[in-house]
Amino acid sequence: MNYGMIIKNPDGDTLVDSNFLNYSLGSSGVTDCGVGVTQVSFKASINSANLPIICVAQWSGAGLIGGITVLGAPGAWTGISVRVRGAAIKLDWQVYATDLPPGERWTLSVFNEKDKCVFDAGRRMLTFSGEISGETSGWVKAGGSPFVNGRDDLFHYGTSPVKNGQYVALGLLAFAFFGLTNSNFGPVSVVTEVGFGWESAGRPLLFLESFMDAPAGMFPYGIPGAVFFDLPSMPILNV
Repeated sequence: MNYGMIIKNPDGDTLVDSNFLNYSLGSSGVTDCGVGVTQVSFKASINSANLPIICVAQWSGAGLIGGITVLGAPGAWTGISVRVRGAAIKLDWQVYATDLPPGERWTLSVFNEKDKCVFDAGRRMLTFSGEISGETSGWVKAGGSPFVNGRDDLFHYGTSPVKNGQYVALGLLAFAFFGLTNSNFGPVSVVTEVGFGWESAGRPLLFLESFMDAPAGMFPYGIPGAVFFDLPSMPILNV
């Protein structure tokens, strides 16, 4: 017989399961990020053994995020690093993690048999209401053109699932991937860098910049078509 605790809401969604650690809000802030790399330090290090999840709210303007990662190591996460392209942005961010200290002095906490906290009523718990799909079928091509040994492409998301004030788990997105493209010399390796941003109406967009693994100028007409593969989905936080 198995022992443990499971708590579900009226819709049947699991809120607490003693077999799994919950992610809770560990740090947050609003940071002005210029073009290039901006590093942000947490007020206190996060001692989670698991990789924290970075979530961001919509930002205005034409700036794109080309990478966002957690700084530090398991047991001592110290901040986040954000790479911005195109234009500066004001980034509203949240970081969720496991193994956090109690959020309040008096609170309801649930622990598993290993004395790990699986629920803390004193902290905001990470829950999701939807997702931005990473599947290529969910994105609509809005433009693109080749350049020597490469090409740029712009894709808009097919719908607008993110409401104003909601956060997206952008830290789960792969900001670069490898692929192949055909050429008159046969298949050629391609690396594609991903930039994530927003349309004025709040619809997500992806800017893909692909480069062929070939000597400079070897392919003067660039890549004939977009190099785009399925990416990890980005959950939308429940607020």
